[in-house]
Amino acid sequence: MLHSTSRSALCVVLLSRTLLRCEWLMANNEETKRKETETSSLASITEFLPDTAAPPLAADLAMGVPIPTFSSRYSEKSLYRKEKNKRALLESVGLSYEPDAPALGIVTRLSHQKGIELLEGALPRVLAATNARFVALGNGEPRYESFLRGLAQQFPGRAVLWQGFHEKLAHMIEAGVDLFLMPSLYEPCGLNQMYSQRYGTPPIVRRTGGLADTVTPYDPRTGEGTGFVFDHFTAQGLEWAIGLALEAWRDRKAWTRLQKAAMARHFGWSESAAAYVSLYQSMLPAEARHA
Repeated sequence: MLHSTSRSALCVVLLSRTLLRCEWLMANNEETKRKETETSSLASITEFLPDTAAPPLAADLAMGVPIPTFSSRYSEKSLYRKEKNKRALLESVGLSYEPDAPALGIVTRLSHQKGIELLEGALPRVLAATNARFVALGNGEPRYESFLRGLAQQFPGRAVLWQGFHEKLAHMIEAGVDLFLMPSLYEPCGLNQMYSQRYGTPPIVRRTGGLADTVTPYDPRTGEGTGFVFDHFTAQGLEWAIGLALEAWRDRKAWTRLQKAAMARHFGWSESAAAYVSLYQSMLPAEARHA
């Protein structure tokens, strides 16, 4: 039997080794995740709590305006059907549909963390310079709600905000628009960028946290990638990414390749579990790896 002092020493050794292993895991994680709480002065647990006081639906929804529904199912082999969902979405939310007009969308809590202030600088210029459409679903800080309502007034028939949240409409936006916006200040994980890729709707994201981990930047030289990524938390950075995305959208061959690459991504636990197993095995002594 170990003496109490020896047991204490053993516990210290085991604990120190455990902490070293934890440190190793953290150090070998994506650099972007490490920066989440270092670069943001707003990071707090309250940012991740649900908006319990949020109204269930916008006034238009409450008054009986029909929720758009999937007009056509599609896969990577029948992407031409996706356009039917785009038309159904735009016409259902009161926007005009044109085949040669790209549609951008966002489903989000309207807050600083979600990068809505970048939209304030970028979207008016993008909509003024192009024939793009913009659909937003969400609610949050009055400043951002006011901006998006004003944007709809400035560009009637081309921009709309539906305040509140409705899951069916959220997925219709994911499936119906051409590009999905997620310009977050920080995003430890994020789900919508994964949804949009599976829908064949390349996301435009800032290089942070889970967004950087799950979206492969599009390279116009090679045609590789699954979305569009910008670095700096500025309206100019977002506007640059939107411009790059619209250039790709106009090249139908490149765009179809991008969509198919995005739809081929898998974010299930089978892939994640295999990555964890590989990581843990790499930490074992060489002789133990083959035991």
